[in-house]
Formats: sequence, structure tokens, C-alpha cells
Amino acid sequence: MIDKTLAILRREAIPIALYALAAAVFLPVISWLWRRTTTEEQLLHAFAVLVFALGVLIYEKRIGLRAVFNFGRGAGLLLLGALLLAIAATLTGASVLVLPGFVLALASALVYIFGTGIARFTAALLGAFSLYVLMALLLPLLDWPMRTLAAQGSARILGWFGKDAELALAPDRGEGPMLLLFANDHPFHVAAECNGFGVLTASLLLTLLLVLFKKVALFDKALLLAAAAVSGIVFNYLRIIVIVYLAPVVGLDNYYVMHEIVGVITYYGCLLFLWWMISGFGRDPGAGTVQPPAAAPA
Repeated sequence: MIDKTLAILRREAIPIALYALAAAVFLPVISWLWRRTTTEEQLLHAFAVLVFALGVLIYEKRIGLRAVFNFGRGAGLLLLGALLLAIAATLTGASVLVLPGFVLALASALVYIFGTGIARFTAALLGAFSLYVLMALLLPLLDWPMRTLAAQGSARILGWFGKDAELALAPDRGEGPMLLLFANDHPFHVAAECNGFGVLTASLLLTLLLVLFKKVALFDKALLLAAAAVSGIVFNYLRIIVIVYLAPVVGLDNYYVMHEIVGVITYYGCLLFLWWMISGFGRDPGAGTVQPPAAAPA
């Protein structure tokens, strides 16, 4: 095993050196994405959903992940494009260019390691990961707009069911103003975790991964992504409304346990609903997309 590994390292010395260079170039992006993922609970849960969905996809579709280590034209051009974007970001000051550069570098590494035999799976993985990077970038910008949308929509729905609901801002306590939802004079803090960003991100990641992997018509792809966005928003409304109705029943002592249980049920309920819905669209890739298992040596 050790001799085989050393042989691969000697044979692939130049590609490994190039990818080590790329890793050094994109280390700030990797560090930023790691910090963002580990410090933002909504992103961490969405990333975990993506990893789990990839694992299920590999298992269910019997995708053969065999290392081929082929630094061909495709891998080389992708890596060149990644490095050129990093240079352009440095020269122009448009630091956002390093993000697509990082995705191209990752694409090059996947093509180098696994080849083009699982091209559709690779494209689905990269598409979903690109969306994850974009959502990590947008989270600070979308927090308050989505929090306000969630509170306003929930208050309107509660009003339809006879609840006296209104919104208010509490004074700044050093961490920014608090958005409060009053339902029949009971106050509920609409915190960042209530904005629906987590379930929306997870829904879009799961849907994009599946529709890029499956053979789905372009119109159906757009329709399913729109349905994923709507489902994420609706299930977040449902979570808030159920919490508001159950809070007086369970009391303050059991409120936080109930809050977490309702959150878990609505979060994963939304994802299971989307998986079931998407399974009825399109068809799985044919031969050539999934690598067959390696043959046993004679």
C-alpha cells in the first residue's frame, strides 16, 4: 500500500504541485468558507444536508468513485481558468472573482481525480456547491429582509385564523434591535434563526443537486427550483405559526424544547417533501454517467 502510494506521488508530482499551489492561492477562500460554515448554524445544517444527499445519491445510484488521476486537457484548462480568475481578482480588486475561481479549481481537482466518467454527478455536485458558496456570501445581506418577510407573513396568516398579531421593534441592546411578533399580547422574538434562510438554502441545495443529476427538462428544472424556494418559505411560516399556537399550551418551562422539536420536524419535513416531489420528475442518467465497479484482477 505504501509502495503504491509513493509510486502515485512520483508519477503525479507535477499535478500535485499545481494543486498545492492552487490550494495556497485559494486558502483565504477556504478559511472564510470554513469560518462562515462553522459559525452560522443555518449554513452548517444546510451543508450537512448537502453532504448527506450526496452520500444517498452515491449509494442509491451506485456511482463508482474510482480514482483515475488523469491530468488531461479538461482538468488543465479548469485549473488555468481558476488561477486566471485569482490573478484578475488581485489586479482589479474585485475580490468576488476568487469565488468562481475556487469553484473552477475544485472542478479541476474532481476531473483530475475521478475523470469524466461521472460527469453528470460532478456537474450536480459543483452546481450545488456553487449555490452554497453564493448563499454563504448572501447570508448577512438577506438576514433582515427575510426576517421581516417571515414576521410579516406569519402575522398576516395568524390574523386569518383570528389571532391578534402585530410587529414591533425592541430598543437596541448592543446587538441590534429585536424584531418582536405579538400574538394575542404574547411576545415572540423573531431572531436570525427564524428568518427561514436555513430551510430555504437546504431546500435549494437539495433540489439543485437532484435536478442537475437527473435528466429533467429545463422548464421543469426552473419549476422545481421555484417550488423549492416556495416550500422553504411556507414551511418556515408553518414553523412560526405552530410555535405561536403551542407556546401557551406547553408553558415557559417546556417552550425551548417544543421550539426545537417543531423546528426539526418542519425543516426535515420540507426536505422529505421535496425529495418525494422531485423523484417524480425526469429520469436517472443512462450508461456512461455512472462508472461500473472495478473488475477484479485476473
